[in-house]
Amino acid sequence: MFIAGLIFVYNIFTTLDLFTVNLEEKFREEIIKNFPQKGIAISKEEFNKGEVKFFILGIRNDDEENQTFYVHTHCDYATKKDNSIICDIDAGINCNQFDSMVLNNPNDPIKIKSNEIVLEDIFVKVPKTTQKGTYVFYVRVCKDNPCTVEYRLPQSMTIVVK
Repeated sequence: MFIAGLIFVYNIFTTLDLFTVNLEEKFREEIIKNFPQKGIAISKEEFNKGEVKFFILGIRNDDEENQTFYVHTHCDYATKKDNSIICDIDAGINCNQFDSMVLNNPNDPIKIKSNEIVLEDIFVKVPKTTQKGTYVFYVRVCKDNPCTVEYRLPQSMTIVVK
């Protein structure tokens, strides 16, 4: 009876894992189906302090040749819930201390065939000490590293810390 119970519990968790994977696959398929005609697209996410999640970045290679791309992110500005400024690059208030929330390595190349769409995960970890507020990062897809040639206009990645 004990072994039958273990098998039952194992089957439940295996089914849950498959269900989660199927949901993620459907989500990714939906992104590709509704992908903008050209360029890049990104999802949005809310975080609790101390949480790790990922964004999905979609990149379409519209070039006639296969390309290698690099993804660069940086925090551009952040505001508290009352809209007071935490940081703002345009106002001269440095946001670099928040760049470490993005865990991806900008040196990792992404190879994409001509007319293909690739979905990349951008992992984000919000430290427990992060102030509540909205943090806006710019995501740049570049043809070189360090980034001097942007592939498309940067997209914003918004992290709302609750």
